[in-house]
Amino acid sequence: MPSATSTSRGGVTILPMKNTIKINRLVAVVAAVCILATAGCGGSGEEGSDAGGGVVRAARIVEVSDWDAWLSGSGGEQPRPGHVVVIGIDGAAWWWIDQLIERGRLPNLARLKREGAHASLRSTRSFVTPPAWTSMFTGYLPEQTGIYSFGKWVSATHQFLTVNSDDVKVPFTWDAASRAGRKAGVFNVPMTFPVHPVNGAVVSGMMTPIEAANAIQVSLVTDERLAPLFRPDPRARNFSRPVQASVSDSLNMFLIVVHDTVDDKVQKYDRVSVRILSNAAGDAASPELGTYHFDTGEYSPWLTIRYNKNGTVVPARTRINLKVAGEGEFDLEFSQTIFPIDEPFTHPPELRDVLTKRFGFYLPTKFLSKEVVPALTEDMAGYLSFFY
Repeated sequence: MPSATSTSRGGVTILPMKNTIKINRLVAVVAAVCILATAGCGGSGEEGSDAGGGVVRAARIVEVSDWDAWLSGSGGEQPRPGHVVVIGIDGAAWWWIDQLIERGRLPNLARLKREGAHASLRSTRSFVTPPAWTSMFTGYLPEQTGIYSFGKWVSATHQFLTVNSDDVKVPFTWDAASRAGRKAGVFNVPMTFPVHPVNGAVVSGMMTPIEAANAIQVSLVTDERLAPLFRPDPRARNFSRPVQASVSDSLNMFLIVVHDTVDDKVQKYDRVSVRILSNAAGDAASPELGTYHFDTGEYSPWLTIRYNKNGTVVPARTRINLKVAGEGEFDLEFSQTIFPIDEPFTHPPELRDVLTKRFGFYLPTKFLSKEVVPALTEDMAGYLSFFY
């Protein structure tokens, strides 16, 4: 275990988008993961050696047969209480981050680097996400954690299954922090599903099971009776005539208004309003599914839609991107359809409903797509701000 240190973490992972357009925006990395820790864990020991090929300094290798007994022990001198925030960016290298900092593109990371501590760490030899993150937050190499890749072979059933937190053979630092009476917050970190109790909160991240379907297929609708149902952005000023269009599938009606909000004497549409109505015949629920506002060329917030899943109409989520293709022409593209997570992915369990009510749909996923990193990073920042 790392000695005399305190850690906990949380981050963001990314959703694959089908038929999406590329965002012309510099993104520091394919996937950003934010980790928040307010923990201190006991234990002191000699520094490890680099000679073993991958053993990180300030970590010690110990053999423990009863982790519960070890974690509940005094563990030597206890460190002073303190708060530690660890921010990990999966897949990033300092040489690239430093370039973006020098260009002024990452002012917050520049401040964290200037006022905090940073280092280039040696990764595991199998430098893929599950073993690397597990080793980083346990202090052990894959030989001790039991995590070597994204999967594991189960000889009894002749199956190759995805690894998860139950497969980790040693405690994480937040486990030790919890046993030491310290509070920990772990947010969207790989290999934290299924969630295990801690003295604090956990929102699981990468490797949380996600169920997705193809993007819904819509077609244009021309019906003058829909005109009173459009909902422009009430805060948007229009310096060109707004453009209205409606598209639908069998269950959802999308009423779209595109605004020109900049007084620059140029017809440049930059703001989108989308009202979604239930289009399901005989549906007893309210026909209003939501109204959303966002910029052209950017991904929308998560839209609530209805989806026919194996003959049953269920709530689902999607994102759309509307891009100005030319004068009076627009490209509208839908992401994959994502269903709410059925598995419990928070500790305590009731935290799920609290966060969903306040921040909306949450999506940890094992897939990465640089087009939606900024929006998902913003989602996770909201979750973190709720606690700290």
